[in-house]
Amino acid sequence: MPQLTAVRSRHENEWRLRIDLAASFRLAAEFGWHEGVANHFSVAVSDDGRKFLMNPKWKHFSTIRASDLLLLDADDPATNMIFSSAAERRSIVSAQPAFWRARSSGEN
Repeated sequence: MPQLTAVRSRHENEWRLRIDLAASFRLAAEFGWHEGVANHFSVAVSDDGRKFLMNPKWKHFSTIRASDLLLLDADDPATNMIFSSAAERRSIVSAQPAFWRARSSGEN
């Protein structure tokens, strides 16, 4: 059985999350789960869910690499600039942190 290694730093933890999330995108494409309007996956990087990784727009799931993922901060005004509309920004930047806070606190 493989041994799990302790994560040594926040940077290393983020990189592992990037690798796992990128693999999830490629698996979703392999299983045909990538077709749909505005599909995205995300993973919280910070404990409060305000910083999270998400796929870039217009990149096919089968080609996403760990280095392609965007690190977004719901509290950073620059994050707002990547979305094409105010509605899109509200749906992503508002919903993701709340979702990840609920998940980290054990709510389902």
